[in-house]
Amino acid sequence: MRHVQSFLKKIIIVTAMSLSILLTYATNPVFNGTMTINVSGVNRTMVVHVPANIEANRPLMISLHGRWGNGAAQQQSAQFEAIADTARFIVVYPDGLPQAILGGGSNTGWDVSGATDDDITFFKAIINSMYDKYKTNKSRIYLSGFSIGGMECYHVANVAANTFAAFGSVSGYPLNEYHRYYTGSRPVPFIHFHGKLDTFVPVDSVPIVVDNFVMRNGCNPIPVVTNMTGVYTKSVYSAANNGFQYIYYALDGRGHEYTISSTFNPSVEIWNFVKQYNLNDACDTTLKWNPNFQMQMEGIVPAGWTTVVDSESMSGSDNQIVSSGPRIITLGEGSDYQHGFLLQSGTTTGYLTYGLDKQHTLQLQPGHYQIKFNVIANIAESVGKTLTIQLINRKNSSDTYSFNVQPVNYIQNDVAKNFTQASFDLTTKSYGEYQLRLSLPVGTVEQVVTNLGVYSSTEVKTEVESIYNTPISSDELVNVYTLIGNMISNNKKLSDSINKLEKGVYLVSSCKRKNVMKIMK
Repeated sequence: MRHVQSFLKKIIIVTAMSLSILLTYATNPVFNGTMTINVSGVNRTMVVHVPANIEANRPLMISLHGRWGNGAAQQQSAQFEAIADTARFIVVYPDGLPQAILGGGSNTGWDVSGATDDDITFFKAIINSMYDKYKTNKSRIYLSGFSIGGMECYHVANVAANTFAAFGSVSGYPLNEYHRYYTGSRPVPFIHFHGKLDTFVPVDSVPIVVDNFVMRNGCNPIPVVTNMTGVYTKSVYSAANNGFQYIYYALDGRGHEYTISSTFNPSVEIWNFVKQYNLNDACDTTLKWNPNFQMQMEGIVPAGWTTVVDSESMSGSDNQIVSSGPRIITLGEGSDYQHGFLLQSGTTTGYLTYGLDKQHTLQLQPGHYQIKFNVIANIAESVGKTLTIQLINRKNSSDTYSFNVQPVNYIQNDVAKNFTQASFDLTTKSYGEYQLRLSLPVGTVEQVVTNLGVYSSTEVKTEVESIYNTPISSDELVNVYTLIGNMISNNKKLSDSINKLEKGVYLVSSCKRKNVMKIMK
C-alpha cells in the first residue's frame, strides 16, 4: 500500500509540473505588446506576439487590419495568439497610416494602389526586425488581412511574391481603382474568405477575382466544392501547370466581417493553409496566365471569353452549357488532350477573344513573353488554314502583336493526335492591359485550340530564322526586326513601317508569306 501511495504521489507531482510547464509555455510569451521601428525616417508601430521559449527558424505571420483600424483591433478580431502558441510561430499586427486615397484623417489603411509602396518597405522592415530578434524562418513568411488589409494581400502577392510564401484574405480584394489583375513574379498559394451578405466590398465581384487569379496561377478551373450547411461553401481550385492552388470560402450569413465562431474560425483555416508552403517550393516562375482549356467543362465558353461568328456572339459563363457553335469540346479517347476549344468561322468572320470585358484582361509588365498553344483542324478541309493570334492593347490599338499558324493535322474518328505546337515571342515595352484574340479566315473553318498559356521569357526570339532577301510590296503587312532579332514593329504596311524607322539596317518579314528581306534606311 505504501508503494502505491508513493507511486500515486509521484504521478501527481509530475502531472502538476507538466501542467505548470504548459501554463507557463502558453501564458508567458517572450513578448506581447507594441514595438516601434523606424522605416525611411518614419516611426512605424506594430503589435507583436512572440510565444514563450520560441525556437529559431520558426514562421512569421503578418496580419493586416481593415480601414479605420489598427493592429490592436486586428489582434482582437483575428486572435492568432492561441494558434501561434501551439504551432510555434510569431504574429505581428502592424498599424497602417492614414491614406490619401481613403480621404486621409483617421482613414488608416494600406497603400493598395501601389502609388508609393511604402507599406511594402514597412513589411520588409518587420521581417528583418523579427529575424534579427528571433531568427525567424525567412522562407516561411505569411501575409493575411481583413478588408483593405485583404486587398493589400493581393497587391503584395503582385509586387512581393518572392518575400511572402502564401497569402490569406478575409473580405478584401482589389477594387477597380486598385486593379484586380495579377502580373507577379511567380504563382502564389492564396486563400480567400468572403461573406455571402457582404455589400461593403461586394461579394458579387468575387467570382471575377477568382477567375482572374485561377488563370494567373494556372489552376484547374473546375473546383472541388464542399459545403458545411449554414456555415460555408468551399471551392478548391487545385494546382496545375507547376503553380499553386487557390481556395475560396463563401461564408453563409456573414457580411463584411472577420468573425470567429464555435463552428468556423478563419484564422485557423488561414494557418492550416499557409503552413504548407515556403519560398523554396518548386513552381514555374515563367507562368503568367493559363486558362487551361484542356481542363475546362464540356459545352461552355469560359468566363471572360467571347465568341463571334458572323452576327452571332456569346459571352462566356461557367454555368451556361451550349451544344453547338464555338465551345469547349471533349476529345475522343486516345487524344493528346481531354478537352479543347472549338473555333469556328462563318461567311464574314469568326474569332474567340479574351479581354472585351475590362474586368477580364491579360495584364503584362514590360518584358519578354511567349504565347504557347496547340492547334489541330477539326475537319480535313481546315488543315493549312491560317489561325491568327493577336495581343491587342485595349488602350492603345497600335500596340498590337500578331502571329499566324497553320495546323497540319486534323481530328480523325474523334481522336485528336499530333497537334501543331505554336510558340510566338514578343516584347512589351510598357505596362499594358491586353485583349487576346484568335481569328480564323472566312468560310467553313473549324480548328481546336488547347494548352494555351502566356509565359515570361529570358530569351528574345523571332520568326526570322534565315534571310532570303525576297521582295515584299510596299502595301504588304510586315513585321520589322533589328539585326539581332528584336521586334520593333508588327503587322503594319511596309511603307508605314519604313517611314517610322530611324537610319539603320533592318529585317522585314511578311505577315502573310515566308518572304524575308533586309532593308537599309
